[in-house]
Amino acid sequence: MAIKAKDRVYETSTTTGTGTYTLDGAVTGFQAFSAVGANNYCPYFATDGTNWEVGLGKYVASPDRLERTTVWASSNGGSAVNWSSGTRDLRCGFPAELMFRGVTARSSDTVLGAGDCDATIAATGTWTQTFDAAANLGNGWNVYYHNDGTGTITLDPSSTEQIDGASTIALQPGEAVRISCNGSAFKTTRHPLFRYGAAVVQTTGEVTLPLQSAFLAYNQATDADQTGDATTYTVAFDAEVFDQNADFNTSTSTFTAPVTGRYQLSTGLLLQQLSGSHTTITLRIVTSNRNFEQSQIFGTNPYTSMSLTLSVLADMDAADTATVTIRVSGSTKTVDVYGDTAPTTFFSGHLAC
Repeated sequence: MAIKAKDRVYETSTTTGTGTYTLDGAVTGFQAFSAVGANNYCPYFATDGTNWEVGLGKYVASPDRLERTTVWASSNGGSAVNWSSGTRDLRCGFPAELMFRGVTARSSDTVLGAGDCDATIAATGTWTQTFDAAANLGNGWNVYYHNDGTGTITLDPSSTEQIDGASTIALQPGEAVRISCNGSAFKTTRHPLFRYGAAVVQTTGEVTLPLQSAFLAYNQATDADQTGDATTYTVAFDAEVFDQNADFNTSTSTFTAPVTGRYQLSTGLLLQQLSGSHTTITLRIVTSNRNFEQSQIFGTNPYTSMSLTLSVLADMDAADTATVTIRVSGSTKTVDVYGDTAPTTFFSGHLAC
């Protein structure tokens, strides 16, 4: 089954009511709807000179008839015309609905059917989109489908039919696909960058990566007397500004890489209660593969407080971890790691490539 159109298709019908048209044969000089092939769909125009209807019909043979599958427009307010007695003309042709299709907004399930062929649908919300049977839609049916919201749209073909070899697939926010039918199953086509919603193009042209791992954590209260006597202290970051993809754990102050890649990691600390005897300060970003550090060494430390920063592009494998440590030596354990509601002492990172 498919949507087809043929030239010079023109028949009459004396069907009454809102049901299937029984076809009475081709008008002289024209051909019959049978030209589109049995069980195929075709756009049609119907009129008796007063009332009219434009829609998509399914031609069925033995006896010849045209099922009213979808009515796009009519003199009955867009619904099927309830024909009274008389003769009406039926022609095959391409209506404006197919030639200049706009975008159809959708926020709940309406079964994708033959009338949606070549349509563009912008869906919002979180719900499941169902399909008519692939055999009914036919080889060549397709629709453009865009998740225009912030929820997840699940595409669920009829019964046991599959889409991309699976029973269902999920469209993430911003993801757009072309869904095609071969008469027995469905396939989607999309650019690799936009697969699974990896990239979203904003209406103003900017591209965002809503699934990319990124975090900014901070210490919201001062941790007193943590080092100074060569103790290595794992800095606590117990609050977050953001944690896209939920890869940072504030309970353990640990970032876990979701995938193998290069991660840009940065940290900044404010130390307080330093004394002149605290002569060596070592700040480290500790990852599963290696450590990165910055050290300050003094003969006599002239500072009572000090800000330190460290940034690195680190190679990390999936499930590798990263933490921050500070070690101050040369005297007693009196050094505080400052914290407040602003991210003064912070740890941040994102998947760079």
